[in-house]
Amino acid sequence: MSKNTNHMTAYIELEITDYYTFSKMVNEWSVVEEASGGTLMFEWYVSDCKTKGTLIETFSDEEGQAEHMKNLETYGETFMACTNPHKFLYLGAVTEIVKKRVAAFGFTYQTMEGGFRRLPQN
Repeated sequence: MSKNTNHMTAYIELEITDYYTFSKMVNEWSVVEEASGGTLMFEWYVSDCKTKGTLIETFSDEEGQAEHMKNLETYGETFMACTNPHKFLYLGAVTEIVKKRVAAFGFTYQTMEGGFRRLPQN
């Protein structure tokens, strides 16, 4: 079993109140996150009725998460205007610095106990 103790993943469940705005914004945000070296994964999932969603973000380390928070300054207001997030969970080795950065969101935290991740290479 191998675990990279630097990675951390944010998992956010949300209600989508304006799908058109959400879709446009999150597509733009995704391009910015992909260009950011510290964001390893930025995925979103939407229910068939387009009213429920999940956002999953994985960061390489504390610095990668800090880059993401800078991007949140650009997209956060629109994100909150078109969604009602209701579950905030961080998985992995989330540092105290990151916990302070996201304290206002009310995240809960879980540390990795085991397992592996095998994702196909593009």
